Amino acid sequence: MSNSEEIWENYRDFLKTNPNKEKKMKYESENLWPLTKESLKKKLSGDILARSRAIIISVGFSPEPIAATLSVLKPDYAVLIHTKESEKVIDQIMDLSNFPISKIKKMISKKDSPISLYDTYHQALFLLIERGFNINQIAIDPTGGTKIMPFIGGILAQNFNLNLIYVSNNQYDDQIRRPVAGTEYFVYQPKLVETFPEGVFNTSIELIKTKHFASAFSLLKNYCEKYNPIHQIILKTVDGLSKWDSYDYKQASEQFHQVSTLTSNIDITKIKDFIPILNNWEKFLEKQKSEELLQVVDIFGRAQRLFQKANIIESIITAYMALEKLGEKIAKDIGFSSREPDFTQLKPTQIGNSLFGEQIQVYNNKEKILSKCRQIFKDFEFKGKNLGLSDKMCVISCYFPEIGKEYLGPLRSAVKLRNDIVHKLKTPSLQDSEKLFQCIKDLIIIAIDKYYKGEECNFIKTILLKNPISDESINIFIDWSKRMNLFVQKII
Repeated sequence: MSNSEEIWENYRDFLKTNPNKEKKMKYESENLWPLTKESLKKKLSGDILARSRAIIISVGFSPEPIAATLSVLKPDYAVLIHTKESEKVIDQIMDLSNFPISKIKKMISKKDSPISLYDTYHQALFLLIERGFNINQIAIDPTGGTKIMPFIGGILAQNFNLNLIYVSNNQYDDQIRRPVAGTEYFVYQPKLVETFPEGVFNTSIELIKTKHFASAFSLLKNYCEKYNPIHQIILKTVDGLSKWDSYDYKQASEQFHQVSTLTSNIDITKIKDFIPILNNWEKFLEKQKSEELLQVVDIFGRAQRLFQKANIIESIITAYMALEKLGEKIAKDIGFSSREPDFTQLKPTQIGNSLFGEQIQVYNNKEKILSKCRQIFKDFEFKGKNLGLSDKMCVISCYFPEIGKEYLGPLRSAVKLRNDIVHKLKTPSLQDSEKLFQCIKDLIIIAIDKYYKGEECNFIKTILLKNPISDESINIFIDWSKRMNLFVQKII
């Protein structure tokens, strides 16, 4: 006979003496309780501890299982849901577990009211969220209470994809009607369902449709199962779109590369619709992260899409960003910083431009270049520091014979439209906006022709017409995600 079996037989003999309640509790605490705790600790894993930092527990009239959960798991916070009748058991739970009262919140609910009980569970969950716990750290323990209490707890766990944990046993003593001490263990299920919760998923889909990628990512990450490749693919794809939307092309490229790696763990029939889209996005962003002009094209394409959706103010601001980035690229290439311009550092070059009225005239002296710029653009202000967009484009135009006087007016209009929006909260007219877009598009095409040749030139012009990360391709990803969210798949 093992030591634990001997202790249990002694306990049975002790009960035959008909001890009073106090003696019985003292005997159980001193002799049985250590066996229970030791048994539970044997199969305790780091994952169980990580996923039960906060616990919602239903309280019945048996203090031992709940006390065991609190004593062994030592959560950072616990909500005990009880009825008027079972409230008295909480003191026994606290005495037995020696759990800090400061880490406990008691919530009372009506005994047989499913609606009242679900409302109490719901309040408990959001109390824990408000205290800083995320969904992955919260567990439901449906150990005690009336029949309806664990049932409603299970509904909440399923609706919010919570973790499930409770104390069970391998041996039950029918004569004294309690589990045999030392045979207890934790039943643990991380996430009752492995799809994203329906309400959360539908909300995130609407956010993706409206290009609020960062908000969709923030919502989904709280419900993402790290061992579920479908979850990870959806989450990392949304994160990649979020990085792309915030012009972080390097991080976006890395995210899509990780998605490509994850797809190797999935049955190809489940991802055949998404793979071509993913490959196009990855190829596009891999090239884009090092090609500044391609980034200009991407930003301008975004401005065009906003304009087509009648979001004129945001489209003008975005188009202005594209123009500024184009100016920065060319300024850097010809040898000066627009933030602290030093015209003596310009690279030696031969300049001829119709703007000067001397198409064949060659200018080698950089001071003469600036002097000529001042004469031609006398109504522009060259302040010597932090060149504005107008000033910058004037200097840049010296290096682009293709840029004639017809672009100066639209360039100045671009600055005026942007300043009217930012500083005067004035909405530009549709006609002025259309002129601005045509001007910027022409300048981008001039730059593409100057920097690229052949197939590469045609490739970038194609992107100018249709970005690989288009509404159409995003909708394909959305449709695929909806189907995949129904699959339950784990990497074992």
